[in-house]
Amino acid sequence: MLSVPLPSNEKNRLTQLIWFQILDTPPEEGFDRIARMAARVMDTPISAVSLVDRDRQWFKSACGLSISETGRDVSFCSYTILQRTPMVVEDTLEDPRFKENPLVIGAPHIRAYAGVPLITEDGFALGSLCAVDTRPRHFTDDQMEALKDLAETTMDLMRYRLLRTNMQQATGMFSSQVSHEIRTPLNAIVGFSEALCSGVYDADPQRAREYLDIIARAGRDLDETLGRLLDEPGDRADKL
Repeated sequence: MLSVPLPSNEKNRLTQLIWFQILDTPPEEGFDRIARMAARVMDTPISAVSLVDRDRQWFKSACGLSISETGRDVSFCSYTILQRTPMVVEDTLEDPRFKENPLVIGAPHIRAYAGVPLITEDGFALGSLCAVDTRPRHFTDDQMEALKDLAETTMDLMRYRLLRTNMQQATGMFSSQVSHEIRTPLNAIVGFSEALCSGVYDADPQRAREYLDIIARAGRDLDETLGRLLDEPGDRADKL
């Protein structure tokens, strides 16, 4: 088996892969559904949404496999990301790149492979949607077109997932800011109101007036804070 070459944009490609915040995340039904559909349309026992990391390929979803990753050095998808078009191997034992691959001569005994690169809008191939058979075979044009469509759907789902993740993170930051900026003046209002209501300062009108001034300022601060926070969510969403 030959050593696996690296894409010319490998450093930036890995940066993009990390940016998507998807590696080592739990299974998700959307990706599982795509993998099942790929196996069905390609009529193969194995399919996977594979992402090629620095030293491994990791499966976001897989059908017919009991493992979640393999070394990059034995990954068929490491070759798929070198090109912009699908990669097809009809008989792995006839291909010098793969005939001695441990995944060919051992489990899962790959004999045929079809993979479509998962390419970002910036042109980085992050991995592939692939279908694998345990016997040599030909894949039809219709099957390959369907696999390409599913690969596009996979990228759409990855982009949607990233947007959702970013929005959740932004919401968490916004909630934390709201909690802090509202609690500060609110605590002042509650604290000084309780002090006045206790009657301790009934005989000290000057101190009572000072407390009322503090309560009034805290109320104005709270009003300004709420107004600002209510105006900002739209601005934050525009920046996502």
